[in-house]
Formats: sequence, structure tokens, C-alpha cells
Amino acid sequence: MNISVCITFKERRRLPRLLKAVESVLNQTFGPKEIVIVGSKEDTLPLRKKFKNKKIKLIFFEGDKNQARNIGIMETGGTHVLYMDYDMEAESGLLAECSSLSSNYGALIIPEKGRGGNFWENCRKLEKKIIKYDLTTVTPRFFRKDLFSKNEKPFDEKFGQLDEWGFSVKLKNKGADVGVTHSNFIVTEDNLTLIKEIKNKFQRGLWMKNFFSIDKEEAWGRVNPIKRGILFYGKRINNLFSDPAHFIGLVFLKLIDLMAFMAGYLIGSFVNLDSEYKNVSHVNLYDKLGASYVFDMFASSRWNRYVDITEKNTVARIWNLGKCDCGHESILDLGMGPGRWSKFFLEFNFAQVVGLDISPVMVDVAKNNIRDKRFNTQTSDMQTIPFKKGSFQKVFCFRSFKYAKNSEKVISQIDRVISPGGTLLLEVSNNSFSNRFLKSLAWFVVRLKRNLPVESKWRYFDSASFFSPAEIRKLIFENSSLVIEYEESLFVLPSIRISFVSEVLLPVFIYLDKTLAKILPPRYFARSWVFLLRKPKNVD
Repeated sequence: MNISVCITFKERRRLPRLLKAVESVLNQTFGPKEIVIVGSKEDTLPLRKKFKNKKIKLIFFEGDKNQARNIGIMETGGTHVLYMDYDMEAESGLLAECSSLSSNYGALIIPEKGRGGNFWENCRKLEKKIIKYDLTTVTPRFFRKDLFSKNEKPFDEKFGQLDEWGFSVKLKNKGADVGVTHSNFIVTEDNLTLIKEIKNKFQRGLWMKNFFSIDKEEAWGRVNPIKRGILFYGKRINNLFSDPAHFIGLVFLKLIDLMAFMAGYLIGSFVNLDSEYKNVSHVNLYDKLGASYVFDMFASSRWNRYVDITEKNTVARIWNLGKCDCGHESILDLGMGPGRWSKFFLEFNFAQVVGLDISPVMVDVAKNNIRDKRFNTQTSDMQTIPFKKGSFQKVFCFRSFKYAKNSEKVISQIDRVISPGGTLLLEVSNNSFSNRFLKSLAWFVVRLKRNLPVESKWRYFDSASFFSPAEIRKLIFENSSLVIEYEESLFVLPSIRISFVSEVLLPVFIYLDKTLAKILPPRYFARSWVFLLRKPKNVD
């Protein structure tokens, strides 16, 4: 027999932990047939450079974790598969023990040990120690590959974040004998906080409806507060005397977990989590909007005209347009849409204005709206900008960065195409209370309301990402050579037009927005930030 190891990986900032996970597999006394790592190309390539090991197979994929696991497992060539997460390290004899037990079991549960850290992480470490006494609800991570047919997916995407629970049900239905190893996974918690824990359990609870509909007995067995809570931890009361602080903290944590999970379950019973609502594609939305999404959207109301004029005045002032000679410069308009900004820049006599958008329909709309020899278009994703190094003196990214799936890649690509001494004007949606509230509200509206119109702004809030100024500074520093020269905030009131507010009252809202912008701290109340960044002249 031989063992293939599958690891899924998503965020480049987690690379140090992934490297440790890979090293722990390569250092096993019983070597693996291969290590299959599924993740984005840019995030996983450093692995090949570091290890230069033929056993490592990289599969480039960006998307749902369940899909990534299925792709990785189906690409493995071993008779048995061990799947693990990037934050796990295998004890040195784990694969050897799995090999030894594989003749008696079709699948193996591998206990976990916490590494500890802050108070809540130490509570979680104690939980992993205690849970060894009852592994009935722990999911196997090692299994015989022929339990599944060639094209059968081990992980069911309809279970969402309860994917491992669904995998356990599949193994049970296939009659697989499940054993337990003495060797462990060492798990490093990701700076665990109560907020993160509540959010995680709430999101898991959202998917409970799907799991409950498949196997009620299994579902109830995993969340039964009497059996899994009072009785289980009541029998381990001795830990209260050996480690009182962390045991009490753990009991409190489990209570919070239950409340957050049940809240998620109750809400999940009313919302639609099918793939149609799960990942809203902006390409499809903009394609469906087509020619209806044109310049007059900013002339449709007094509020929109106010936003349009304010934004254009801000851009012209920061870049000093109209007072500088732009006749020798090329500018790249990222996420140009129907060409609103490209048309604006042509008024300042740029030598070339290039508009880039992922939507073919939006590119066609821009071409039809702008008839100028200096204007060119390109259909592409911001994560793979199809231009040579140093092609542009200016890059403009307004109202589109928040929809980028991988913000690190976008910044890196922008840095590549800006010439030394060139500038980037970047607008990002602020991680303010109002934006976060609207995003949460949009999440429910999109999933509760059937046949939501394509042009509904709720769809766009649902898939947007927000950043604080500190997060943007860190993002820029870690992924580019760009230097922030200037930043300022824009607007306070959200740009959602409320139907009962007439055009007559809009001047009051405009005045209120201008006033609040001067009074309230922008870090917490601004709707968006505009950053001017420059690439140093001595950087090639």
C-alpha cells in the first residue's frame, strides 16, 4: 500500500504554517507516495522552490474548500489518502501507524493536539485533550481511496462548512470500519478570539439544515447539549481541579459555541445557501445588466450626481489633472465598467487610456460609448493584467477593488505594470460599521428574496470586501514596492436610495453627508478611502 497526502491552502499569509505542515509529512518515518497541494498558483509556487521535491504536486485552483479537497483527492495516485489542513503538523510516526492499521480499517480518526497560545487557544488545547475520551463525532482524515468510485466526490458541497460531517456520513453509509491512531496532528489555532469563534460557529450552523435533512440521528448526535455537553464534560470534572481557569473557560466557550451554532441553524432554516446564492458572480451580473448600466446611472438622481461630481473633483485634485501635462502618459482604468472614468480621463489629453474589465459585455458597452482613437480596451481579470512590466505611468482603480477575489494578487499585478515614478489612485470601501451592517443585511436579502433584480445593489454589497486603512497599508507593504503618499476619506451616508426619500429631501441628505464627514472620525464612519501611491524611481 502507499499513502498520498492532500493539503488545501488558500491564503499566502498562511504560507509559513503550510511549510511546517509539508515538512512534517516529508519527515515521516514512512514516506508518502506524494503530497498534493491545492491552491492558487501564486500562493503555492514558493513550495516548489523551497523543497524541490518531486513528491510535491501542485494543483492550481481558487474556490470553495470542498471543491479544492475533491480535486486534490481525485488527483492522488495512492491506494490510501490522508487529507489535512495547512495548520496541522503530523507527528513523525503517523503515516507508519496509518500504514500498519490500514489492513484492519477502511478509515482512521487521527486525534488532534492543540499547541496553545492565548487564553482561548489554551482552552481549545484542553478541549482536544479531553475529546480523546469520545471520538465518535470526530471525522476520519485517513481512508482507503477505493471506497469511492473513480468520479465520485468524497466531499459534498451542499454541506458547506460542515463538509467533514458529511464525509463521515458517506463513510458510514459505505460500511467502512473506522479505527483510531495513537499518533496525533499538532494544530496551531489562528489567534483565536471570542468574536472569531462566534462567527465560525454561526457560519457552521447555517449549513445544519442541509446536514439534518440527510441524517437526523447523526446531526443530533453531534450537537446534543445533554450528551455532548453536560454529561461529557461532567465526567471530566477532574480537569476543573487540575486546570480550573482553562476548564471554566472551555465550558464558557462551548456554551457560546452552542448559542452561535443554534442561531446560525435557525437563520439557515430560512435562507437559501445553494450555489446560486453562495458565490455571486460579478461577471454574470454585469453581463446581464448590459447596456442598461451606462453613464446616466450617475445622472438618475440628485444624490448620484452629487457622488459623481464629488468623486471626479477628488480625483482631479489629487492627481492635479488640468494643471499638469498628461500628453505623454498612458493610464490604465481597472474595472472600467461602461467607461465612465475612461471618458473622464480622455478630457485631460492623456496619450492613451486603456480600460480593463472582466465582463465582455461591459467592454462592448464602453467601446460603443467612447469613440476616441486614444481609447483601447482589454477583457481580463485584475489578477492577471495582460500588459508588460512598466507599461503605464498611471493606474486607476475605483469602485472595483472591493470585488477582487485575491487583493494581494491585484496589488502585485498593479505594481508590475506601473513604471518607476508612476502612481496608483486606489479607492477601497472602508471597513466601517455602516458598510459591515449593509453587507450583513445584503447577505440576508440576497438569500431570502427570490428573483432579486439583477440591478439590485444588495447583490453587490453581498460580495464586496471592506478594508481599514491599516489593512491597506499592510497589504501594500507586503505585496508591492509602492509607497503611500496621500489618503483621504469619501462620504459617510450609504449610497442606497431609499424609496420614500424624495428628490426634494435629497439636498438635506447631501448637506448632512458633508457635515458628518467633517465631524465624525473617518476610520469608523467613512464609506470609502482614496489612496495615492507612487512607485519609487529607483525600483526596476
